[in-house]
Amino acid sequence: MKLRIVLVVFVLLIASVIAAGALAATKNPPKPSKSGTPAVGAKVADFTLKTFKGTNVSLDKMLAKGPVLLVFYMGDACPVCNGQLISFQKSYPQFRKKGIQILAVSADKPDLEAKTAARDKISFTCASDPGMKVVKAWGAVMKENPPTASPAYFLIGKNGKIAWEKIGPADDPGKLTAEVLSFNFTK
Repeated sequence: MKLRIVLVVFVLLIASVIAAGALAATKNPPKPSKSGTPAVGAKVADFTLKTFKGTNVSLDKMLAKGPVLLVFYMGDACPVCNGQLISFQKSYPQFRKKGIQILAVSADKPDLEAKTAARDKISFTCASDPGMKVVKAWGAVMKENPPTASPAYFLIGKNGKIAWEKIGPADDPGKLTAEVLSFNFTK
């Protein structure tokens, strides 16, 4: 009989804790985030990563020279992402003419990043974030097993603020490239 009473009290206690948690959750629901990534107009924080060449690249140092197109991509294993990088490379002279630098970041290790850049003849800066510290800070995480960088594109003005963004893979690499190149910083 005592065991039954103890069991009933225990069950009621657990039920009241669950009910209290559910009530609190409905009073203060978490604020939903559209994509979990920084929004247009947000001031960006500096980061430094290693390029596949073994040198450090700093976002702030790049921004001191002009606008940056920050590209997060899944890495070598993603043909869609590689197609987008190739499209950016084909139009790289136009990016440079507009003063826009490109920084592509994946979770690949530097040696694989180097193979991708060599194979696809990429001449803009590619950086490796195998620990995904920067990828996670920007909310550009694809929840796979293991997690990897998710396609995300941020055009950052020299003032360090995000001027344009596209989250998710590009349906048409050429169209995305044209959209970035048509962006007017004087608007």
